[in-house]
Amino acid sequence: MDGSALFQVAHLCGPSKAILDLKHATITVEMREKNDYMQAGKPVHRLSFCAFLDVLGFSARIRESYKDKSSNKLLQEFHAVFGKLISELESQSRDSRLYYKSFSDNVLLAVPRYSPDMESESGNILIATSEYQFQLALKGFFVRGGISVGPL
Repeated sequence: MDGSALFQVAHLCGPSKAILDLKHATITVEMREKNDYMQAGKPVHRLSFCAFLDVLGFSARIRESYKDKSSNKLLQEFHAVFGKLISELESQSRDSRLYYKSFSDNVLLAVPRYSPDMESESGNILIATSEYQFQLALKGFFVRGGISVGPL
C-alpha cells in the first residue's frame, strides 16, 4: 500500500490518525474525538460561523397549551421533531466540523474556519440552518435567529 492510499484512508476517517505498517501491509486507524476549540487540552478561540436559532413564540404556545389542556400533545410533537433534528445534527457533526449545542427550544450551530476563504464553512452552516428551519416549519414550529462570523 502506498502513501496515497494512506492519505485516502486518513481523509475518510476524519479526525483520526492512520498508521501505515509497510512490513505487514496493514493500516491502523485510531479515532480521536474532534474538538477544534481545544488545543493542548485548553480552550481556544477559533474564527467560526455561528448560528443561534430559537423557536418563535414557543413560550406563548406552552402557556396556551396549558389553558386548553393540550400541553402534553404540544410537548410530544415538539419532542419528536426536535429529537429527530438533534439526532441528524449529531450524525452530521460526527463526520464534519459542525458543532452544536441545544437547550430548551434553542440551538447553537458552529463551524470553525478550515479553509482560507471560508466558503465551505459558510455553505456548511447555511445548509445545516436551512434544513433545521425547514424540518421544524413542516411541523408548524417557526424559527428565528441569526448567523454571524467571528471568534468563538
